[in-house]
Amino acid sequence: MSLLNSESCIVMEQTIHHHKEPMKLLGFLLLVSGWGIVVAALALLHGAGVAGFVIAGFAIEVLGLVLVLRAHLPLLEERE
Repeated sequence: MSLLNSESCIVMEQTIHHHKEPMKLLGFLLLVSGWGIVVAALALLHGAGVAGFVIAGFAIEVLGLVLVLRAHLPLLEERE
């Protein structure tokens, strides 16, 4: 019982949660930037180049979504 109430346990828990914040922020930024690439490509480009930029924008959005979902998942050590 005294081990769970010690300062080292509290510091470790704060370090784990602090580690995921940049990944979560990066994921949200990638979601927004992917959406911006798709909208800009549809508005500004004409012809065959549109498809490539739309696919790249969707790929960036998927990458951002994966980062956001991974940041929200509990760590494996926390589950055990």
